Amino acid sequence: MLRLSEVYRSVQGEGPRVGLPTTFVRFAGCNLRCPGWACDTQHAIDPAMYRHEWRQVEAEKLMDEVIELSAPDSNICLTGGEPFLQPLEDLKEFVGDLVIAGRTVECFSNGTLRIPEWAFRDISFVLDWKLPGSGEGFKILSESLYETNLHTARAVQSQPDVYGVDTVIKFTVADWEDFQIAVERWGRLEEPSPPVFVAPVWGKMDPKELVDRILECDLPWRLNLQMHKYVWPADERGV
Repeated sequence: MLRLSEVYRSVQGEGPRVGLPTTFVRFAGCNLRCPGWACDTQHAIDPAMYRHEWRQVEAEKLMDEVIELSAPDSNICLTGGEPFLQPLEDLKEFVGDLVIAGRTVECFSNGTLRIPEWAFRDISFVLDWKLPGSGEGFKILSESLYETNLHTARAVQSQPDVYGVDTVIKFTVADWEDFQIAVERWGRLEEPSPPVFVAPVWGKMDPKELVDRILECDLPWRLNLQMHKYVWPADERGV
């Protein structure tokens, strides 16, 4: 059984598919709390306050719900919370059925759990590499787990039968210490490194200053703004 917070249709607000009409599958539960700033999906991570809203659903039933909301060839985004806290066999069944039905699947994951090989075959990943400003940067398992996931992604996605699936890194920076650590982590990655998206923490980092620093450092990074927060109120759900 999969633990679900919400399913809704909107446009992707960030990452490589920004602006694309997307059906979001938001799973409930997270292994992190990011106390450095207020999580913008508190309803998906806090069981004390929101467990009464969550529901248990079979993979087949969730598949039916998503197919009803989405068009053929459309984008499906798995998010949370942390999607890979879900039972992996149920998640594998759900994703496999989506691919068979002709949907493209992306996933936003915090990358602190080991992601199985099958997932990198069928899912495009945005790995949100936590930094100290999140309040989680020094207590997550280790940088080596991120690197293990990236190594698995590279090995799987370089195979000739894998098509149109990729992995990117997202750094969310709250201050210039975060920025510098992101630069150092990126610089240590095996070449060729995945594309990097860098996002300012909403209300803590001025996007213009972040752009200035990216240009000053001549980094081949892409600015990641949460577009949905500019279209709708920043705390609005289901958008």
